[in-house]
Amino acid sequence: MVNLEILVGVGEGEVNDAVAELERDSTLRVTLSNASSASAVGWKCKTNNARCWTVKPNGGCLDPGASVDVVLALNSRAADGLEFDRHLVISAALSPEEAVQLRELRERTGRGSIAALNMDNPAACQTRITPVVPPGGAGGAG
Repeated sequence: MVNLEILVGVGEGEVNDAVAELERDSTLRVTLSNASSASAVGWKCKTNNARCWTVKPNGGCLDPGASVDVVLALNSRAADGLEFDRHLVISAALSPEEAVQLRELRERTGRGSIAALNMDNPAACQTRITPVVPPGGAGGAG
């Protein structure tokens, strides 16, 4: 089940907020879709609590019309105490050269980013995701 769908490559410099409920298995599932018909979109997903969350995959390049499912998994504690945890998806339309550079970097190292995906890039879009426990059950409680 997908908890949240995000269109990437739409707008420039936008900052959006989203709330997503944890699944029973203590995961958030986010689908990123490139809404552009003209250019590839680079993206990366960050968390402010990397010791407790695993993000797979944590970045990449989406061709026009393509989508990717990202799983954010809570590793080491019950779902209480999530009020300070945040995730951030940064995305930006890429030139053909930037798309090649990002793909080669991720292929070679399995991670990495490029300047276009910097938070200070005025053209980059940001979506801040706040995880919440659904009513009637903590995601990490079973």
